[in-house]
Amino acid sequence: MKKLLLFISLLSISVSTYSYNIKYLEGFYNLYVESFYGYPHDVNRNIFYLKSALSAPFSNPLYAIAKIEDEIHWEKYRYLMYMHINLKLVDSFLQLANSLDKHNAYFYNAPWKEYNIKSLNEAEKYYLEAKKYWVDALEWSSLANADKFMFLYVEDIITFEDESFMIENGDLDYNKIIDKHLKRLNEVRTKFENMDENTY
Repeated sequence: MKKLLLFISLLSISVSTYSYNIKYLEGFYNLYVESFYGYPHDVNRNIFYLKSALSAPFSNPLYAIAKIEDEIHWEKYRYLMYMHINLKLVDSFLQLANSLDKHNAYFYNAPWKEYNIKSLNEAEKYYLEAKKYWVDALEWSSLANADKFMFLYVEDIITFEDESFMIENGDLDYNKIIDKHLKRLNEVRTKFENMDENTY
């Protein structure tokens, strides 16, 4: 009986310690989770997986997240995946920035002026980081919309096609959004910097 219990306990330990080595872009992308609340630890985890996806090779077309019919589909699929992952990184950095951003400089926050300025500086770093990934997303979208891909759609990732279409038509422009946030952030930071002992 003791041997059986020992065997079962060793078996359960070995099963629970099994891990899967992720090597390919699609594997890292599948770990990305959109959460409703966007808590910082969830967002940081997503950023890690998305950055890992960008630095990982693609899996064999047989294991792609879309049906790949030929080389030209494969090429467009890769461009769309890179564009989409960069867009998700933009979203993630905007979520982090928003969690640190102070949208108003209320007079009663004067005692915590330095903490608020520090928080705004951190938010600014995240906004600027989001801008970098937006530039990359623009480049990949442009490649995915080359003339040779006209009338060619990767059906299983049609939402990525829609994102690319909106980027190319100017309907989706994170540059404007980020610039608007940075302008407001600078105005709020200036208000905090101008606060003194008479403010509160």
